[in-house]
Amino acid sequence: MTAALEVRGLGYELPRTREGGRGGHLVQDVSFTVATGETLVLLGRSGSGKTTTLKLINRLLEPTAGEVLVAGERAAGVAATRLRRRIGYVIQEIGLFPHFSVFGAVDPITRVELQREFQTLKGRLAKGMVFVTHDVREGLRLGTRIGLMHEGRLAFLGTPEEFRASGHPEVRKFLEAA
Repeated sequence: MTAALEVRGLGYELPRTREGGRGGHLVQDVSFTVATGETLVLLGRSGSGKTTTLKLINRLLEPTAGEVLVAGERAAGVAATRLRRRIGYVIQEIGLFPHFSVFGAVDPITRVELQREFQTLKGRLAKGMVFVTHDVREGLRLGTRIGLMHEGRLAFLGTPEEFRASGHPEVRKFLEAA
């Protein structure tokens, strides 16, 4: 069976500065697969590489290393707009259209209600999903697997149960802070 998403050795390095200095790696050597019906939660602190990884998957940024395959097809070989129409993308920050206000733009909804709606949608669609969050409780509730990003790398990848039982120092720090 073909994975819904396969990420192989993905990397993104900022270009050199005008003065010739290195730009630095935002994401380095990230690899994972997401099966149909699975939700991989990318968990991590701000600046860990979660959102950059998501932007590399849908080609809002072009990888400087590695490759992304969507349903077995190389994402780099597909026009970016066509690729984005085949996959879903939801930003993790709040976004409003400039001509709407919070008042009357949407009905108020809590984070727990959003999580319930996500679970319902996940079950109905049976798609492979990547979900980005800082919240470990949310990640453990919604993910079939957890990928902990740290300094641009995937520090841990496993089930929520394996995450809870892990002795990895970054996992322990994350769980203790929850």
